[in-house]
Amino acid sequence: MTQKAFDAGQVLTKLSLDDKIRLCSGADFWRTYSDASVGLPFYAKLTDGPNGARGGGDFNNSTPAALFPSPSCLGATFDVALARRMGEGIARDSRSKRCHVSLAPTINIQRDPRAGRFFESYSEDPVVSGEIGAAWVRGCQSVGVGATPKHFVGNEAETERMRSSSDVAPAALREVYLEPFKRIFRELARDHAQKREKGGARGGSEDVFGGQPACIMTAYNRLNGWSCSENEALQVGILRNEWGFKGLVMSDWFALHAHGLRATNLEMPGPSLHRRLDAVKQLLKEGKVTTEDIDRNAEAVLRLLKKVSPLGFSSSPDKEQEESIDDAAINTSIRQIAAEGAVLVKNDDNILPLDPNRVKKIALIGKPWTDAIQSGGGSANLTPQKVTAPLDCLRDTLSRDGHAHVELLHHFGTEIHRFPPNPSSHALEGKKVRLDFLKEGQPVTTTEVDLPFLDRSAPLPGEEKGEKVDFDTVKAQFQLKGSDAGTYRLGLIAFGTLKVQVVRDGKQTDEWDYQGERSFFDYVLNPARVWEPRLFEMGQDEAVTIQLEYSREAFSMPGISPEEAYAARAFGFRVGFERQIDDEAALKEASELAAKCDVAIIMTATGKEFESEGFDRDTLKLPRRQDDLVKAVAKVQKKTVVLNQTGSVVEMPWIDEVKGIIQAWFGGQETGWAICDVLLGHGRAPASGRFAQTWAKSLKDHPSGQHKDEFPGTHRAGDIEGPHVTYAEGRLVGYKWYDRRSVEPLFWFGQGLGGYTTFEASFANKQEGPLTLTRETGAVPIKIQIKNTGKRSGKYVVQVYVRRAMAADREEDEPNQKLAAFLAVQTGAGQTTVVDLKVEKEDVSSWDEAQKKWRVEAGQYDLILAKSADPRASIEEVPLQVDQGWVWEGIGDV
Repeated sequence: MTQKAFDAGQVLTKLSLDDKIRLCSGADFWRTYSDASVGLPFYAKLTDGPNGARGGGDFNNSTPAALFPSPSCLGATFDVALARRMGEGIARDSRSKRCHVSLAPTINIQRDPRAGRFFESYSEDPVVSGEIGAAWVRGCQSVGVGATPKHFVGNEAETERMRSSSDVAPAALREVYLEPFKRIFRELARDHAQKREKGGARGGSEDVFGGQPACIMTAYNRLNGWSCSENEALQVGILRNEWGFKGLVMSDWFALHAHGLRATNLEMPGPSLHRRLDAVKQLLKEGKVTTEDIDRNAEAVLRLLKKVSPLGFSSSPDKEQEESIDDAAINTSIRQIAAEGAVLVKNDDNILPLDPNRVKKIALIGKPWTDAIQSGGGSANLTPQKVTAPLDCLRDTLSRDGHAHVELLHHFGTEIHRFPPNPSSHALEGKKVRLDFLKEGQPVTTTEVDLPFLDRSAPLPGEEKGEKVDFDTVKAQFQLKGSDAGTYRLGLIAFGTLKVQVVRDGKQTDEWDYQGERSFFDYVLNPARVWEPRLFEMGQDEAVTIQLEYSREAFSMPGISPEEAYAARAFGFRVGFERQIDDEAALKEASELAAKCDVAIIMTATGKEFESEGFDRDTLKLPRRQDDLVKAVAKVQKKTVVLNQTGSVVEMPWIDEVKGIIQAWFGGQETGWAICDVLLGHGRAPASGRFAQTWAKSLKDHPSGQHKDEFPGTHRAGDIEGPHVTYAEGRLVGYKWYDRRSVEPLFWFGQGLGGYTTFEASFANKQEGPLTLTRETGAVPIKIQIKNTGKRSGKYVVQVYVRRAMAADREEDEPNQKLAAFLAVQTGAGQTTVVDLKVEKEDVSSWDEAQKKWRVEAGQYDLILAKSADPRASIEEVPLQVDQGWVWEGIGDV
């Protein structure tokens, strides 16, 4: 890649109006506009995303990349140092994909655990979300890659996300949903100011971004009825004017509902839908936008190019040469985040960590032992550099440590997946599948493939020779052979429609029509979002013929040429096939195996079929028969441990029936090794995570769990745009609602045993009388002493909450207490550490909508050192006095 230095303003003056307009939209799915003939030979390349750098490839078929743990796992570490390492690692991998901007971090609030992208975010708490997000951005931009905090703002549900309205009261919007973004601005500005004071403002990659994130991405949803991507009150009033943002605002992909030229600088992806030359010129003619609007947006793109120019530019997409670099340091970070983000929830009789000298035979129950669950779906999906199956890793680790005598016995327990797997070679009898392509009934071309799968990312027959394959129908015929007699399941996925016939002995016995996905973007993100199963009986070794006719879904958008539509490759189908298992027999077999062993470890999970961008879950229950599996095994094996791999909250109706529980999240490509660290107690601080969200016992106990208008939203009379989601809990999100409403959750925010050691914590700077916060100081320093009283090194998460004392006038949605400060502290066995924190004016401020400013109320507050947000988990309290109140605005003290 070639480095290019240039002056954004100078380049802007040389561009024609047409080229400035073109700069306001992407050139393709991942790149900004460029044209060497007009003096702009370079472009910025963007990449997802929240847990890895996919690069410019297809969502489901890309250059292998380093797959990090889910952001929900990172949030559970409460560790800003690890967050910075994750941001830096993903940025380094982005550079190997020749990318300049990472479309991350996701800092939306974990409002409802059914939300499809819940696992992409860090926490239900804005302080944790903002601090972890700021550290991630620091790491990313420290190596020259621009970061993009998203989605601005209120994108907490996926159902009808492009039309849905998040209806949020002003105080809740400011104090909860905007706060993580504001906090990122404050923290990066402080870093920048400190460097300037030390004379280092001109050194280091972070400085080229001016103490701000390079970009902000808008949200798909509407906010209180107004589209976020065209929302001038958000993008101009708050982001630009109040917070002083000087970077680039880009739309989420296809998020613009109109031109948005007064609010959003860059429409993505390209080619443009709402900013075509003729359309924008008409807007100019009608006076709805001005040339100043065009110049402002074009210059924002040029300034971004200048910021990332030290990375260099490729001359064209075909010269980018993406690489997959297996980086040992990155793998170490992935493994550590996965291991230290794991939450040890229950450990009766110290069943964990496992002692290989005392355990001779271990039952490993569950499909995830062999089929690694590493990530969620959607923008988080990528092709990982490796897949580490936990069973293989545990066997290798025990052998390496001299414990090869420990016998590991595995049973899959129950199936987890929704969509059936590809037909096996046995089912297809080793034969190819013939695909015949037709146009208006006439043959176009034909090919043979290994599976009944039309892959949009693979070249069509003739394309490698430069030929264009224009078709509207594909016909296929192939045989499927069963193994044992029983019920078999056929799964169908398509962008378009499928007509399927089952033929036995020359006679048609089954027929059905399947209407597949109609939204091409949703099909690209998650092909199995809309799928359909069909059941039929087969005898021993019986073979049936499947006749299939696929019709493409029409794909056209305003401004998209036929050539661009063809390049989008809007087609595809897939057929899955499996024998239905006997669930009861499988549960019985798993239980019998567990009963013969010294201990049973059950792995439960969801995965990208259940947690993904593009749709929300409708339940908190584990998929299929996993709850029954846990109960069946625990009934016969008293020493049962459950290791749960989900990115979000699930119900645990068996919690009292097992000895141990670990929440292991989606652990990325080092999942298998991290699980070994957790189970065997290896590493710096295994299983030291704490929940960064509150877990409900069941959906009915969750704040938005009982009413559809609160999640995922309902349609209102008179609003033809889309559904409304009522944020009825206001500021009482997560633990604040459970505390104020006196509802007992399954697990509190901040809860976790903290690994395999014990700690004592206390305030180290107690004094006579209260601490005092004034307008002049703006903050109160506090010291916390942590003593590791156990026999292992470990990590303690300091949590300090603030409560307004004697608050008889507490507002309906005012929290009893809220997190003010936190810190993850590594401490050796028997050692004592003293750490410095501070409580700032933001922590005792509330939004005053009448004045459109922040207000600090005079009075007495309590600072609470606690083990979690559980009001019974308080360790120690000290008073804090604010003698005189005041109002303030902006991002806070820098």
